[in-house]
Amino acid sequence: MDESSDRQQSVPQRLLINPFRIGPSARALAGFYDQLASMLQAGLTVGRALDSLSEQAGSGGIRRRIPAMKQHISDGGDAAGAFALFPDIFDPVHVAMIRAAERGGQLDETLKTLSETCERRARLSGTFITAVIYPVLLLHFALFAIPFIESVRGGADTSYWQLAWPRFAVFYGVLFALFIGPRVLRQFGAASYALDMVRSFLPLISGVSEKLAVSRMARAIEALYGSGMTLVEALPTAADACGDELFRRDILRMVPMMTAGMPLSEAMRTVDGFPAAFVNMIATGEEGGQLSKMLANAADYYEDEAETTLKRVATVLPVIIYICVAVYIAFHIVENMSSMMNERMQLPGSS
Repeated sequence: MDESSDRQQSVPQRLLINPFRIGPSARALAGFYDQLASMLQAGLTVGRALDSLSEQAGSGGIRRRIPAMKQHISDGGDAAGAFALFPDIFDPVHVAMIRAAERGGQLDETLKTLSETCERRARLSGTFITAVIYPVLLLHFALFAIPFIESVRGGADTSYWQLAWPRFAVFYGVLFALFIGPRVLRQFGAASYALDMVRSFLPLISGVSEKLAVSRMARAIEALYGSGMTLVEALPTAADACGDELFRRDILRMVPMMTAGMPLSEAMRTVDGFPAAFVNMIATGEEGGQLSKMLANAADYYEDEAETTLKRVATVLPVIIYICVAVYIAFHIVENMSSMMNERMQLPGSS
């Protein structure tokens, strides 16, 4: 998290606007980066490539920004500056990677890397959403059905919505707390650190977040280092790219060590916040003079591991939701049957 940019934003903006801002999807970004890279490889300049994409970009949010990006380049600016005009659309980490790639003459390759990264992120999100959408719909059905049964049993004096709204208030309140609440809190460094600390103790989820953080860090360092940046220059950007405040602080702690001449693997061991297998891969790359290649291999490995773990979560989570729905419905069926039996027993003439 960029502390300076945080200070430039007002508290109301961070609380009421940023959490609800929706940018282009990861798949739309992947398509845009891939198309731009292909046009650059075909020999087009960035300006002409953007001109061709002004009607082809899959996201309306991106298309609306292209004229300003083209104007920036026409005025003598670089591609990184054009992307940096819209931090709400293009991740600042992506901008830093594009800037380093321009300096090293590897813009098309970096755009391909960004496309693959965004495509993988979209695939991971799709795997999770596909797994949970049906159980969540089933849970909604239960929330609708139980109040209806109770209102029918209660007669004309019992309003359906009077019975239903407390359940929906609790359900959507929990969803808000789980999904919107963290988006608000992550704009503040201390709160983000606390959230990631709690997440590190959650089974399965902690494994996914750790693997994703390591893969993002490795991918960012590999792209920046391969584009001509020194490791010391690349680390702050890689820290922002990892998406985990615990890892971000660990990475930043390595900067003074490496400035003093310590190798990357030794700095990681000193900080002691990184998986041993990852540190060993980095050490092997340093010893063989193939650090960039080993970073790319490490990023691929941990992305694959994260995908495997997320698929496991996507298998377990629907089962948990099914069980919760079954218990919820069974509890209310038993409760309603018990009430009906008690009412029948209390009728005149009942034995």
